[in-house]
Amino acid sequence: MPSITNDVHYTAGYADPSPYPALSVQGPDLAAAALLADDYAGTAGELTASLQYIYHHTMWKACPDAAEALEKISIVEMMHMQKLAQAIVALGGDARFCDSAGAAWQTDEVQYGGSLAEALHQDIASEYAAIRNYQAHIAAIADPGIQALLRRIVLDEQVHLRIFAALLQKYDL
Repeated sequence: MPSITNDVHYTAGYADPSPYPALSVQGPDLAAAALLADDYAGTAGELTASLQYIYHHTMWKACPDAAEALEKISIVEMMHMQKLAQAIVALGGDARFCDSAGAAWQTDEVQYGGSLAEALHQDIASEYAAIRNYQAHIAAIADPGIQALLRRIVLDEQVHLRIFAALLQKYDL
């Protein structure tokens, strides 16, 4: 199994260093693909997270460590999007930017915030929502290959929570 540290998207400290499982699915499963669509482009999905974090990165350049963390975490979220898109297609679905109901992703999903404290609190809430969704989807999807992928993504989301909490503490927010 290739190491995640060889992945072009990997940046030490911003993702869990354990490898991702090779993508494997038991066969077509449109219900599972629909659940993954929520993780991919739903309200608490990776598309929303990557765009929210890159916006926060841009707005908080005055705090270079926070800006860097937000940029690097955004890239990890994009890697999650790539892996989820591949899984959706492998399950027989379409990796359009839509949720499980087929509703197109909307820009109003991004939580902009007005201060660094608001942004980081929103980012923490986003990570918790994503983890809850992943845990629910792990329980709902019977395919062990998809479950393994989602469990691995959760490890990265937990790293992101620790980084955001450390930034809140550092800036006494």
